[in-house]
Amino acid sequence: MDSTLKKIKQYSNDQYSNESRLNARIQIYDFCERKNDWQEWAFDNLDFSNVARVLELGCGNGILWKKNIHRVTENARIILSDNSQGMVDAAQ
Repeated sequence: MDSTLKKIKQYSNDQYSNESRLNARIQIYDFCERKNDWQEWAFDNLDFSNVARVLELGCGNGILWKKNIHRVTENARIILSDNSQGMVDAAQ
């Protein structure tokens, strides 16, 4: 692995070793004029009504799905993945 890839991997590991830094980034949206949070906004603007399978790459702590699980059909299969083990642990 060349030095640039090593630096990127180290940065990713530092930033996403747990969900605290991701949560800090998410909280930035609290200052927006929007009335709902971005997870609700995403589901309001995406049509999952006919979707049976979803693969999310880079799911972070899974908050998008945790906040909207009641909006997903019962037969849906959702697979979340992330490069960071800390994020995978938080999503479970």
